[in-house]
Amino acid sequence: MLKNYHMNTTENVTLINGVFTPQEAREVLLTLLNHKINFHRLRNFSSEERFGKKDEASTKRLKELDESRKQVLSLLADAESAGYKLEIESMINIRKGEKIEEPLQEEKSAITTKTVEDQIIQLW
Repeated sequence: MLKNYHMNTTENVTLINGVFTPQEAREVLLTLLNHKINFHRLRNFSSEERFGKKDEASTKRLKELDESRKQVLSLLADAESAGYKLEIESMINIRKGEKIEEPLQEEKSAITTKTVEDQIIQLW
């Protein structure tokens, strides 16, 4: 949870930091990538069901994630065939963006009945 979070501050959070065998790295990285891919697939599905069209941002992001997945698989294959471990560090930067518009009343009540953790788990 972000405490004392001010409008113009950026929080840096270490997501991954360690040395991994290629097999361990595959599990960590592909799990993360696959979750992101599934998130955007669900977003697209939801948009198609609700509005009759794909979510443009998710469609674009899916292409980028597919390329990232191919790149990771290639790096993993190279490291494995050459017998190397992989040092992986992933930092994420979090800062406030635009203010969220007030959700519709019925949407608002559905959101407030869940904890933040439940909302995050539901997204993944």
